[in-house]
Amino acid sequence: MSIVFQPDNSTIQFGDSQGNIPHNGVLSSNIVGTDVLPPTFPTTSTGTSLGHYHYTEPTTNALKFLNVSGTGSGGHKFYTSNSTTAPVNTATIGLDGLTIDKSTSGNPQTINLSTELQITTGDRTSKLSATNLTGYFNQTNLDLVNNELTLKNPVHDYLNSVLNGYNLVVSDNSSNLKTYIQANNISNDGGTSQTSSSFSSTTLNITDVANNSNSVLTSSDLLFNSVSLKTQVSTNTNNIATINSNIASLPSLIIKQTTTSNQGLSLAIFADGKPAIAPTTTISQQYAFTPSWYFKNTFSSNNKINWYFAGPIGLTVSNLLGVYMNMFSASMTSNDLCPFITIYTQAQSGDSTFYHSKRTYIFNQSITPIINTRYFNFANISGTCPTPQIPAPSNLINMQLSTVSSSNAGPFLPTELILFLTIGSNSAATINTVEFAINKFGFMTSTGSQEINLISS
Repeated sequence: MSIVFQPDNSTIQFGDSQGNIPHNGVLSSNIVGTDVLPPTFPTTSTGTSLGHYHYTEPTTNALKFLNVSGTGSGGHKFYTSNSTTAPVNTATIGLDGLTIDKSTSGNPQTINLSTELQITTGDRTSKLSATNLTGYFNQTNLDLVNNELTLKNPVHDYLNSVLNGYNLVVSDNSSNLKTYIQANNISNDGGTSQTSSSFSSTTLNITDVANNSNSVLTSSDLLFNSVSLKTQVSTNTNNIATINSNIASLPSLIIKQTTTSNQGLSLAIFADGKPAIAPTTTISQQYAFTPSWYFKNTFSSNNKINWYFAGPIGLTVSNLLGVYMNMFSASMTSNDLCPFITIYTQAQSGDSTFYHSKRTYIFNQSITPIINTRYFNFANISGTCPTPQIPAPSNLINMQLSTVSSSNAGPFLPTELILFLTIGSNSAATINTVEFAINKFGFMTSTGSQEINLISS
């Protein structure tokens, strides 16, 4: 930006006949030999520029004084003088704030405020609310530490001996109300007092006469109109604990909420294994395990089952919390002969099998099944699934993840979609050693359980 300066020893006057001089744009002065600031108010450092600028704030039209001081400390100093007095610095505004300074006169300063004076140093704030605080309040006679005002001699002695024996008196001229602060008492006077406070070695009493309320602070409790805050907090804490306990049980109730459906014998479910048939008379009539699906490995080939059950659309591994089946052991005496549950996830691009991952859960290997006994087989897949309701008189069996390498494959990630769940049997078992019936198959999610009743009619 180029500037044309007025020639030396010359005068240019712009204005009207009354001597008013209008000026458009930013007014600047004392800018010789430095970079000139742009016409908009700067928002970054002004570098080594020097000068005094008058800007206008666009939204409020406020006048913004800017002192560009280069490497100096800058600021604004206010002076006054007259026919008998040289210029006196009355106030300074700099990077540290506002300073009112008349030390050259040697007189103490009086600051009259309508409400209060707030003094802030770093994170410490103090407020002086009297209207005529003079020479006693200086660094010699008071401390402002940790937001506390401590009076030293002679201020303390002055207040203690002169103001009717009180340590401090604060007057509200508008309401003719005075507050007296003593070593052991705070009280109000003037005929319009509505509150009072008193101190003792053990209690603090605060009484609101107008509202007929009282609070008592002791070293161990706080009472509001005789109601103990300590007791009330304890009661509320106990109530909160009870509420939290009840809330904590809600997810389990939701998961156990069961939707049931009936499923008859279907070749679509039996697929590549042997089909189920109706249970034997012994199972249905003598042991009342009916309706149910029955299987015994009596075949010379393909002597196993693979019963396929599709999960809900969009069901993922993370949503599937647990699975179960209610089984009747007809003649099995080995846990390796008991049926198992396998979960398959949908195949993904590049998979060589019809699934992407699978996990197999088997009968608890520490338990030996007993002939003609009911077992409720439950696999807690997520580790946090609540135990479902067990139909009497079944015995709970916590199923285990199979350790056979071919039984598990793929990463089984939380985001994988469930393809289907199957009930299978040991294809390597000796003929006529696997015999069981199943009447319920279910899987549990965070939004409820789905249970399938297996009926043979």
